[in-house]
Amino acid sequence: MPRTEKKLSLRYCEGLKKKNVKSTGDLMAYLTMEDDEGSIEVIIFSDLYKSCGHLLKKEGLFLVKGDVDRDEKGVRVRARESRGSRTR
Repeated sequence: MPRTEKKLSLRYCEGLKKKNVKSTGDLMAYLTMEDDEGSIEVIIFSDLYKSCGHLLKKEGLFLVKGDVDRDEKGVRVRARESRGSRTR
């Protein structure tokens, strides 16, 4: 059974992949985020992407608030909020 928890984290973006949502054509993003404990995939769905997509870039710091999903496919964060970015 999947397990979900809330998380707020400041992490470094190591990878960024933008993708079009097939049904609407809107953009969403998959980020590979790292900190001292390891890396995790963060999913930025199209609604949030519209408000923060201009901040998303590889090699930036991001404050992400979202839901952590743990299931048979692994661990990932579904972002609910994202703020700020600056290059390293």
